[in-house]
Amino acid sequence: MRLVVPGRRALAHAAVVVASCAVVRDALGLERLQRRFDLERGLPFSEINSIAQDSRGYLWITAGGALFRYDGVEVRPWARELERRYVKVVATGPSGEVLVREGPGDVGRLDEVVGDAIRPVVGRDGAPVVIVGKPIWDRTSRIWAIGEDRIWSKPAGGAWTESSAANSGRPTLLEVSEDGAPILVTRSAISRLDAGGAPGRLAAIEGVQRASVRADGSLVVLHVPPGGGGRVVSIRGAETRELFRMAARPIDMVERSGTLWVAYDSSLVALRPGSPPEILGPREGVPSGGPLLVDREGSLWLASYRGLLQYPAPDTVAWSSADGMASPSVRRLALADEGVWVDSWGGLTLLRGEGASWRPERVPDTGTSAVCMASDGTMWAGAAGRFVSHRRVGFVSLPQPGLTNVGACTPGASGRMWLSTNLGLMVSSGETPSPRVGPTAFHGASPVALLEDRDGRLWASAGEDVCHADAGAVAGGSEASWGCSRIEGAGEVTSLAEIAPGEIWAGTLLAGVYRSAGTDRFERIAGSSALPTPLVRRLRASPSGGAWIVSFGTIVRAVARPGTEAGWEIVERPSPWHGLMISDAEDLVEDASGDLWIATLAGLVRIPFQVRRAPAPVPPVELEESLVEGRPLPREGRIGLPYRHNTIELRFAALSYRDPSRLRYQVRLGPDAPWLDASSRPSFQFVNLPPGRYHAEVRGSLDGAHWSAAPASVAFDVLPPFWRTWWFVSLAALAAALSALALYRYRVAQLIRIERVRAHIATDLHDDIGATLSQIAILSEVARKRLARGAGEVAPLLETVAREARRVVGSMSDVVWAVDPRHDRAEDLALRMRRYAEDTCAAQGIALVFSAQAPDGGRLDPRLRRQTFLLFKESVNNAAKHAACRTLTVDLRVEGGALDLVVTDDGRGFDVAATPAGTGLASLRQRSAALGGACEISSNPAAGTTVAVHAPLRQHRDANPV
Repeated sequence: MRLVVPGRRALAHAAVVVASCAVVRDALGLERLQRRFDLERGLPFSEINSIAQDSRGYLWITAGGALFRYDGVEVRPWARELERRYVKVVATGPSGEVLVREGPGDVGRLDEVVGDAIRPVVGRDGAPVVIVGKPIWDRTSRIWAIGEDRIWSKPAGGAWTESSAANSGRPTLLEVSEDGAPILVTRSAISRLDAGGAPGRLAAIEGVQRASVRADGSLVVLHVPPGGGGRVVSIRGAETRELFRMAARPIDMVERSGTLWVAYDSSLVALRPGSPPEILGPREGVPSGGPLLVDREGSLWLASYRGLLQYPAPDTVAWSSADGMASPSVRRLALADEGVWVDSWGGLTLLRGEGASWRPERVPDTGTSAVCMASDGTMWAGAAGRFVSHRRVGFVSLPQPGLTNVGACTPGASGRMWLSTNLGLMVSSGETPSPRVGPTAFHGASPVALLEDRDGRLWASAGEDVCHADAGAVAGGSEASWGCSRIEGAGEVTSLAEIAPGEIWAGTLLAGVYRSAGTDRFERIAGSSALPTPLVRRLRASPSGGAWIVSFGTIVRAVARPGTEAGWEIVERPSPWHGLMISDAEDLVEDASGDLWIATLAGLVRIPFQVRRAPAPVPPVELEESLVEGRPLPREGRIGLPYRHNTIELRFAALSYRDPSRLRYQVRLGPDAPWLDASSRPSFQFVNLPPGRYHAEVRGSLDGAHWSAAPASVAFDVLPPFWRTWWFVSLAALAAALSALALYRYRVAQLIRIERVRAHIATDLHDDIGATLSQIAILSEVARKRLARGAGEVAPLLETVAREARRVVGSMSDVVWAVDPRHDRAEDLALRMRRYAEDTCAAQGIALVFSAQAPDGGRLDPRLRRQTFLLFKESVNNAAKHAACRTLTVDLRVEGGALDLVVTDDGRGFDVAATPAGTGLASLRQRSAALGGACEISSNPAAGTTVAVHAPLRQHRDANPV
């Protein structure tokens, strides 16, 4: 397996020599945050063969008969062709290459993962490549592999070539040195290969299982000696030193932050400079050893026989009763020169520092008590009728009748120690503590929290009251003047801390944290409302600035930010990223080196300074899947989504594995759109987006300040509705243009039609009414002259004038009726025809039979109405004047798209064929032809006459005279 070795120089020249097996047995491993990936986490196989991380950040896992890819959210089976085929090794290259080797042994076919499929890697002869072990890539991106007894290499984009290293002995293993050079391990030697594959011997040694070559040329080797077992040796020139030995088979090793991790078949071993080895076995949740990997975030991965194990921060450890502590439930802490004093329900423990290691020392016959360190180095505690003090020379027991507990304490000036006990407030200056008078506001109750600040004031709290007085006056036994203030709604002030000269913070039971800036009045820090709980168990001033706030689900460091909305800023939050395995804490102290010591119910947790300060890398984000209405979309090409039915779900993955709870996502729908905060799950759904082109981008962050430089993106189009497509708009524009043209032509036709009606009316007025008026004028002049001469009769002339005048009035009425649009209905035409026929027949004594059928509301063209009425008048007049009939029958029908008029009389009739052409019959036919219809006249002497007119309606409604 490829060896990942960040910072190997830190381990240079380190010699961890194990003197005896007893030392190994005593060096059992401490508890660490461990995550297990097995059947419950998507891995159906228990035995994990290998693990690798590719250049994008994905983790690749081989287990039994399958290959898996892990993206931080889901473990997915990959390359279905590999199912039911044993996959032993996975290796990843610098340009995204993912290669797998099949076969259960050390020899097998080499395949390349391409997308979600695989294909064989072929050699120069076109046959699949069969290799031993696993391939490697050097610093030039050239791939190296062992094929039978030969070494093959291939540059990026080039062809396979045989290396001359085949003459150096039977090759067994390929590694990569810290500077990226290929390292060849044979049965008897370790060599460095140059660009052409020529070996340069580094060491002559047999039984090498793994080898790590540092930049200075020194080696760390997993060695299997002839007698069995496995050891770790350091080789520098001719000097070989044994670092560790165990009666087990070594499998793999990897270096992380100065610690060499070695996997044996039965355990995992941590080797640190200056410390005894630490062995993690079944008691620590390590069922077996296997291939190792340190990912880009620093997590340590172990492929075991019972799943894949992850240690986000293996340098963070916890001590509990199994490691020598008095109890696993740690309550209070105090820092001392010799180590850390730990209070628990089982009594006191001193975790003594010995170089780079720590050894718990239980203090017998002690109970739970606050532990405090005085400025002179004295530790104070008390319970069960006695005080206990400890200096480097040893313990001192001071009897105190009636003492049951020490609830709080604080160091003061001149080596004094203030203690809050069940007996009240007490003070010690190196001797047995003696009682002191507390604030009267406490009504005899013991203080819950104590603090002597840098200005020499002693602060004490009980209930919601906080009081302060001159510490020297109180310690001297004189009556002190206490100033008190009440924090209404606090429930109880649980802790006090001075975070800056004159600035006191108070932790409360019900309302978070309050501050006092040199006055007696406390005000609530607004940022307290954002804490998971308002209950503050402990406040601790931090050497790094601000104060640590400790409670249920709350371990944060805050610094004052006066003038801001929150009033403070959370600058640090230990989490699983730092290896913290529990979110609740009772106490916390930060030592001078920057290490954090946290009291939890899981034991005493230590987070080293380098783990605290290691920057979190910006996580890369990858698009995993695109779904529309639950159906996956192709990964290539631009995606087109229909209008309205365009629910698209994008599933991304931020390739971060150390602490997924810290991941935050932002999304936007275009390069110019603002970033929007999204949920902590990398899945986003967009519903019924408006039509347009979208370029969705997602970026991730682990701290909310530094975001992915290259967001994951997917481009898609929401197609417009058909009425917004170019072809529909074009057709609509064409239809609008044609409609406008048709409307224009129709308007012109109407104007021409109106003009023709006007012309007809003008002609009628000129020919009929004008001629009649001229006749009237002539007759009137003749009558005037006759009256002037007194000669001749004028009565006949005047009668003619009157008759013609009445006829003109009738003609004028007909013209006005014909052009009035209010009379364009068929029933109006029938009514006027009936009236005219009744007037005419009544004057001649003719019986009238009139019938009409016309649809209600039917409209008639003005021209059709007028010509039909004139046809009707002429037919009726002809019958009244010439037929000498007794009955006149009129039948009008407007239906079926045509007008039919039949006028029948029972008069004497005439011979139609013998009638001269100048009669009114020709006028009837001409008017009918002008309407686009026909006029049929049938008559016989002594048999009456019938005039039938047929005219279409549509021709007159839609006719276009143009």
